[in-house]
Amino acid sequence: MKRASIILQLVIVSLLMTASLALANRFEIDPLIKQALKVVPKGAELIASQGGEGSAFVAYTSGEQNYQFTLSSDLDPQIPDAKKFKYKDKDTFYFRPGARDIGGLMIILNPEKSLVIVYSANTPENKKVTLEIMVQIADKMDLDKI
Repeated sequence: MKRASIILQLVIVSLLMTASLALANRFEIDPLIKQALKVVPKGAELIASQGGEGSAFVAYTSGEQNYQFTLSSDLDPQIPDAKKFKYKDKDTFYFRPGARDIGGLMIILNPEKSLVIVYSANTPENKKVTLEIMVQIADKMDLDKI
């Protein structure tokens, strides 16, 4: 009887550990949306959103401006020319995925989670999206609440 009780306890502990690991890699979308709304212009249209296992993302558009915010467990930007720097004591990477009017920022929030912000401003001037512009976007967010 004691042996069955011990085995049952071990099974329960094993199930709880498995559930906690699954939840550790689950990304909630609501906190991401709340922080994204601090950045996007009033009236911006939510064009895509998804949260769950492995990642969460939201995308907004407002006129010629497009924003995408992604949470994931990926800690490497996988872009060879990404520039690494410290932002609010967090490892951060600035990158430009191709065109002048697109910029990206990957902020390592903790050892298991990163936030990637991609911004494009498709304007007639074809303005370059700089590191400063990307930092201004991140400054509007409370990273501790994501």
